[in-house]
Amino acid sequence: MRTLKQARNDKGIKQTAVANAIGIPRQTYSKYEKNPSLMTVGQAIAACNFIGVKMEDVFFGPEGKFN
Repeated sequence: MRTLKQARNDKGIKQTAVANAIGIPRQTYSKYEKNPSLMTVGQAIAACNFIGVKMEDVFFGPEGKFN
């Protein structure tokens, strides 16, 4: 399992690009990377789609539990 930040960095994508793609300020997105449970489901889906990762690879542990 990777964090949202790790997934974004692995793809070489800046926080600003993800924030713009999901329609929020970069500072808010930075907070979401530190505490992903603050994101709405829609924001999480949009961020994962933009980054190009599956939600379950970022938000759920090996037993399917939310991290």
